[in-house]
Amino acid sequence: MSALLSQTRFPRAWLLAQKLIGGTPDKKRLALRHYTGQKHILEIGCSVGNIADAFVDEAISTYTGIDIDEAALGIARSRFVDDDRFSFRSDPLEDLVASEQRWDFVLIAGVLHHVDDGTALDMIRCCAALTAEDGLLVVSEPVPLRTGDGVAFRIIHGVEQGQFLRETDELVSLLESSGLTVREREEPLIGPGISPRPKMMRFALITAIPERKNNYPGRTAAR
Repeated sequence: MSALLSQTRFPRAWLLAQKLIGGTPDKKRLALRHYTGQKHILEIGCSVGNIADAFVDEAISTYTGIDIDEAALGIARSRFVDDDRFSFRSDPLEDLVASEQRWDFVLIAGVLHHVDDGTALDMIRCCAALTAEDGLLVVSEPVPLRTGDGVAFRIIHGVEQGQFLRETDELVSLLESSGLTVREREEPLIGPGISPRPKMMRFALITAIPERKNNYPGRTAAR
């Protein structure tokens, strides 16, 4: 969305826009594509909980959403107030690592293209540490325009706030530099939301598992 319609300034309007034209239905499907029944979900950059919706009908035990935007978190908390499986917090990732909680499904969805490489590496390293030894980390990120992409792609990219779009290979490199072993990668297309077509953005969808040779030993998933 454009800077005028941001999750911080107008979080409820931003949520509606995401559902109508921001590709939320397809983004939720991506979040679940590699979900195999894990019980403890951690989402980094959860915003107003638009992707959290994907887990409402799943047999999860806990969902923890992390974001630095208190306005967005307030909306998320109000939306899920009747479901005690869901919690939304602004804890720094470093504090979560220090808490020794671990999650068996960690999701980074549409966050990394807002931060530079150094910040992205720090985030991913923390997420690697927060992933249980037998857990899975999933990254879902928009990638840059390609030659031949149509008008719909160019319109969406024109209003996208993220300044650090990366190719899939670049994202894989960041993950591998952060103590993760990449298992699968693909580039699905995203529709606008109110209808599945026309496709308007290409995403990198990457799954990875933690290498336990890094500095953060594996622990059991969060309870």
